[in-house]
Amino acid sequence: MLYIQFEIKNNNKYAAFQKLYAHLVAIRQPDFEESPPEFDWDYLSDAETVTALEAIDTFYDEDLRAMQRYQEWIPDEVAAILWQYVGEDEESLGDFWNYLEYGFEVDFDALETSNANRGIICFSTGNYPFGGLDRFLITLGAFELLPNEAFNGFSVIAINWQDPFDFEVTELPDKTARYKNSFSA
Repeated sequence: MLYIQFEIKNNNKYAAFQKLYAHLVAIRQPDFEESPPEFDWDYLSDAETVTALEAIDTFYDEDLRAMQRYQEWIPDEVAAILWQYVGEDEESLGDFWNYLEYGFEVDFDALETSNANRGIICFSTGNYPFGGLDRFLITLGAFELLPNEAFNGFSVIAINWQDPFDFEVTELPDKTARYKNSFSA
């Protein structure tokens, strides 16, 4: 099982990340389907009808829906950090969001805390490559959840942050061997 351990720097942002996590779990379910808005057309005023038609148009515009989901699940202060990361380019931001929803090809198995300031997210994947960890690590960092260790499928790595978008990894061979051996026992 792949994992990322992190330090919780801000409990409010951790609570916001929990909501994003629930969305990322839900969107990966085979039966996930958003339903179009429903209206009682017989009782709508002209203005309400116009609003309803706009809501339906928005629902069927995938780019617009993706942006709405982004705005729903990413708080403004986190969005500001991600905006810096993508270079203030709307298309790159859309690509980043698409990566979180679809390109990071993993199943999220657990999000847990071991105490008030430590957490772990466990996930699995049936394929490699699975979208890589870098952008997901940046996402955690934007929520002030500072990743410090991970198992990337090959090695347990220590993550040493240089700045909010740059980090170095160090492989931990002894820890990797112990972790891998824990599955063969």
